[in-house]
Amino acid sequence: MRYSTLQFFSLKAEVAGELGDKSVITDIAARPPVIEKLDFQLQWWRNSAICERILIFVVTTAASQDLTKNGLTGFELRPCTVSKTDEYYYYQRENDPTRAEKLPSLEWLHITGKPFVDDFGLRLGANIKQGLIVSERALAVLRAHNLDFAEVSEA
Repeated sequence: MRYSTLQFFSLKAEVAGELGDKSVITDIAARPPVIEKLDFQLQWWRNSAICERILIFVVTTAASQDLTKNGLTGFELRPCTVSKTDEYYYYQRENDPTRAEKLPSLEWLHITGKPFVDDFGLRLGANIKQGLIVSERALAVLRAHNLDFAEVSEA
C-alpha cells in the first residue's frame, strides 16, 4: 500500500550498543547483517524509543506496542536478549544511577518494508545514503516515546 500523501523521513537512531556474544549472525557482510538471534548489548541507555547498530534496530516494549496498535507497516517485532557491556554500569552510575542495574525491556524491530512505501523501510545501495526511512505516522509514534538522541531529516 502506497501512502502518496505521507511525508517520509530519514531516521538515524542512537547507537547505544553493539551486537552481543549471544547473537547468531549468519552473514555479517550483508547490509543489514543476516541475524537469526539478536543479543543487543547496551553500552549506555538514555531512554530512547529506538536504538540501532549497523542497520539492526531495537525499540522499547512500550513503543513496539504503539507501533502495532497504530497498524504501522514494514516491520516484524522479534524477541531479543538485552545485555550490557562493562561500560554500561559506569555510564549509568554517572548519568542515571536509577538505571545502573536494571536493563530496559527492548524488542527487535526487524525491518521488512520498502522505503517510501511502507511506514518502515531501509534505503540501501552503494551510491546512496543508507539508513532507515520512516513515514510521518511512524515518526509520530516514536516521538511520543522519546527521540531526543536521534537525528531526523526529510528523506
